[in-house]
Amino acid sequence: MRFADYEMEKAVLGCMIADRSVIPNIVRAVSEADFSVPFNRELFRKIIEISGRGTQLDVITLNAETGNKDPAYVASITDTVPSGANFAFYCEKVKRLSMTRALYKLLEESRKATPETVDQVLGNLIASAAEIAEEGGGDDVKTARDFILPMIEDIEYAAKHRRALSGYDTGFENINQITSGLQNEYIVIGARASVGKTALGMNMTRALAQQGIPTAYFSLEMSSKALLMRMVSDLSAVQAGALKGGFISTEQVTKICNKMYDMAEYKIYPVDNTRGRFDKILSMSRYMVRCLGVKVIFIDHASLMKYRDRKIQRHEQFSEMSNELQNLQRELDVPIILLAQLGRDSEGRRPTLADLRESGGFEQDADQVWLMFRERAKEATDTNIPTEVNIAKNRNGACGTANLLFQPHFVRFVDKADKRYEGGER
Repeated sequence: MRFADYEMEKAVLGCMIADRSVIPNIVRAVSEADFSVPFNRELFRKIIEISGRGTQLDVITLNAETGNKDPAYVASITDTVPSGANFAFYCEKVKRLSMTRALYKLLEESRKATPETVDQVLGNLIASAAEIAEEGGGDDVKTARDFILPMIEDIEYAAKHRRALSGYDTGFENINQITSGLQNEYIVIGARASVGKTALGMNMTRALAQQGIPTAYFSLEMSSKALLMRMVSDLSAVQAGALKGGFISTEQVTKICNKMYDMAEYKIYPVDNTRGRFDKILSMSRYMVRCLGVKVIFIDHASLMKYRDRKIQRHEQFSEMSNELQNLQRELDVPIILLAQLGRDSEGRRPTLADLRESGGFEQDADQVWLMFRERAKEATDTNIPTEVNIAKNRNGACGTANLLFQPHFVRFVDKADKRYEGGER
């Protein structure tokens, strides 16, 4: 077989037989799948089973456990190494060869891609390549002690800095008080049309960028340029309409340009070229997290995502996509915030989790669900419109309602009790 070293595999097995004390370390360094020869895989498994029972581990026992398939081969294993001293070297060789075989198999499978399946194949390629790389790291098994000590440090830090957040600062104190910031979780934000989902998402993106946190924003509805123009209005406190129409003074132009120079340094990755293709969103998310260091992902919004299987019902597509986003969040270990538009049935009342439940698996899969509500503005001149963000579900924390004010002319939200930005720049 290509990229296999049978003698190295025998050496690993020989170390396990020669010195049972190294078996736990070997099990952490290689797995059964890393052996290229089926009989070697069986021997590896049987040695672990025999050792676990506390039975005498020798050639006779091993032959009995394997049905005396090849006594001569089993006997030759014990002659391969005198002791288990060099197990780490042998394991490293076996693992690297296994990774090489897996990578070549992955590349062969990618050659089957077609224009219709390229996004899905690319996503699988990135995910599988990352798994192969992680496998090479070893030490997957950890004891409680490995987790407890860092947890103690987290608790001591939190006690010392009482106002410190366990997640990323959202830019809204009223939300932070409930959620302790954006956690590494799958978060769904639901609202009716025109309530401000995109504005809230972009406001948080701006707040994260100002903290130096790389953030990706998938926009399935608006262009990247339009999104960034909203941020310019937010930062400079120049009305969005005035920016579009050019009704700005020379002084404002200077202020706006200065803000835009600041924005140019932000690590924001606006993406508007997916055409809603779900597989492309997945593959680009993996790429940006692993290659660009992105720490937070926004997807705006759920209704415009296009699933690969168009034959199943739309609510089933939503359920499948939600489940895959949940798995992606676990895989990448970053906050993934999905904006979702609620149906017209929620018009005129505060939305509930049931409104989201009808759209598929979003409510069930999400770690947190935020539901936005505000009364329709009675006057077009309203500058501070009360808006509620109800943290209706929080799997690992508190629920509650954060009160914000929506400033439509600047396309931004502020905390209701926060007077700093009422009509002013950020």
